[in-house]
Amino acid sequence: MLATRWTCQTACGRLTHRTSENRYLVAITLRTIDIQFAQDGVLLYDGRLAAGAVQVSHANSESAAWFRGPCDVLHLHVPRGLVAKLNRDALGIACVPTALCDDNRFFLDPEIERLGKALLMASDMSITAGNLYTDALTLAIVTRILARQSVAPAGSTMEHGSRSKLPKWRMHRAVDYIEANLSLPIQLHDISASAGLTKMHFATQFRQSTGLSPRAYVIRRRIRKAKALLLQSQYNILEVAQSCGFATHAHFSSVFKKATGYSPSEWRVLSHAQRVSTPTAAPASVEWLAQHELDE
Repeated sequence: MLATRWTCQTACGRLTHRTSENRYLVAITLRTIDIQFAQDGVLLYDGRLAAGAVQVSHANSESAAWFRGPCDVLHLHVPRGLVAKLNRDALGIACVPTALCDDNRFFLDPEIERLGKALLMASDMSITAGNLYTDALTLAIVTRILARQSVAPAGSTMEHGSRSKLPKWRMHRAVDYIEANLSLPIQLHDISASAGLTKMHFATQFRQSTGLSPRAYVIRRRIRKAKALLLQSQYNILEVAQSCGFATHAHFSSVFKKATGYSPSEWRVLSHAQRVSTPTAAPASVEWLAQHELDE
């Protein structure tokens, strides 16, 4: 087992690393860092990471990290043969998996952080005791990752500490921000900032809480507001569109028709007619929700 460390007291810019074909790489953050992290050309994280965040890279993968402030990251270079041995001892199957962990995104694990810090302290011990202690700690870290992997069904999405729903106070902040800005362009980073989270964590927890992506929720609220304004005859269609955050009449009409099955003017006429005959009635609508996240 090899161990390396990226540590810097100031912003150290871009650092890269490619794992060999025979090793996995376990990265353990030992302090809060501000990072943009990509692997094999795919952006995996952009924002602040707390101490105890862990990322596991596949063999023969290339990582690039941009540190916008001080950093302290411990790297363990895990031999694939070691993982095969642990699998054989635990499962009775001798196999060399292509990945130590199926999911290469960050997850929080304070226990791995504690083990990582203990590993650094082992360098102060005598050679014999230090080697034994180091071996025990590294095996504990790898075993914990393998145990975490076995808990999640194969192919499942691990949201790394973000599968839980938004706390009520964060949800209230996000909803209040959306409601106060329906007439303006709303970006995902603005909503997530109002809730005090990164975009990735917010979007995941918001969907867990509401069943909708942030974009779908914003569209639903805008359509609801548009319906209320369309029932008031003093507003023309363009005024309704602009009040609900749509820059053009055409865009508003397109989104509104997908959501309700009617153009805004058709919905207004039908709604007025039905309210006259049955005050509680309204045009039937076709449920439609955007499937994409907010434009970034």
